Amino acid sequence: TDLGGWRLHDSGASVFVFPSGITLAPNARLLVYADDGNTAMPGLHAPFKLSAGGEYLGLKDAGEAVVNEFSPSFPAQVNNVSYGIGDDGTTIGFLLAPTPGTANAAASAGACAKPTISVKGKWFDDVFSVTLATATAGATIYYTTDGSTPTSSNGTEYDDPIQITTSTT
Repeated sequence: TDLGGWRLHDSGASVFVFPSGITLAPNARLLVYADDGNTAMPGLHAPFKLSAGGEYLGLKDAGEAVVNEFSPSFPAQVNNVSYGIGDDGTTIGFLLAPTPGTANAAASAGACAKPTISVKGKWFDDVFSVTLATATAGATIYYTTDGSTPTSSNGTEYDDPIQITTSTT
């Protein structure tokens, strides 16, 4: 499909019009930077930025028919987490691994509230316990004690207070 004349619309009056000659085969991908036209990187640049607080974003064909949209808006965004259509082609949500130019990973319907930690970091002379919690029902918390980023495959699943007995990150 030639995307010439297709448009990306945001909540404001800004519109990005695809130039003629850009074609996409089925299941192909095209990256458009919503960076207010900052052309420091090669590629297509929309003349608007998207609001981290959420806003309308729509793709319309050359005849102005809506092809896809986040309406009334996509939700507030989370730092370093993408948002879009998951690998199944239907689930819309947060994508933990950014995948510019490649297929998206699975989408999650929401984001967890930031975990709370019972003890602030400082120097301790005695053994103590640390408790972790989140306001998100059903969420699983993972932690590490080596300074690496905790994930379900790198870390320990939290279920009981953590006993700190030695110098620990």
